[in-house]
Amino acid sequence: MNSLTHFDTDGRAVMVDVTAKPETDRIATAAARIVMQPATLAIIQAGTAKKGDVLGTARLAGIMAAKRTAELIPLCHPLPITSVTLDLEVDGQLSIGAAHVIATRLEETIRAEIGEDIEVETHIEPLETRELPGRDDDAEATTRFAQTLRRLAANDTGLVDIHHVRLRIAAGGRYGLFHCRIAPETSVDAVHAAVDALERAARREFPDLSRVIGHAEPLREPRRL
Repeated sequence: MNSLTHFDTDGRAVMVDVTAKPETDRIATAAARIVMQPATLAIIQAGTAKKGDVLGTARLAGIMAAKRTAELIPLCHPLPITSVTLDLEVDGQLSIGAAHVIATRLEETIRAEIGEDIEVETHIEPLETRELPGRDDDAEATTRFAQTLRRLAANDTGLVDIHHVRLRIAAGGRYGLFHCRIAPETSVDAVHAAVDALERAARREFPDLSRVIGHAEPLREPRRL
């Protein structure tokens, strides 16, 4: 059994000696799916559950569990966890306005627990989007990218107010990121389709980009591109 790192030559459980190993950055991902009655989901989305904010509580529980990884996994070394992110996906027919309300409530709950100096950003949509590593590209290239996005968005996409545009350079190539707004009654499915179409159109205009990622928000008042 000596081929198993957590057993000694006599087959007894041991903690692996990692004294000589250098520190490295690692990412662990876990996922789960919960199925419930539509009426229950509606109560959770409305935030009217008798015991309080269900999604906020679930997010806090997930962060607390991640912080206790070394206690929950047998023979695991203490881990200096530096960041925990939870993405919650809801029914694609939910409007982007309602989804944004849920996200805002979650962020406020987290800040109340861990402090206002901590940056909390929640992204609720059919697909997972993650912040990309690297550095910002030069201002001129970013301006051209932003102008192109605004021109493409004007083609009856429903997306307006293209903002927070960035070009990032990382090990895997160049990446484009942007935020936009859309009518709050639009379904999350429709929003994703519109953003996805704009992302693909932008990549055709900038074929050297490895990926383009858009983030949609509900339109609060009429805006011009």
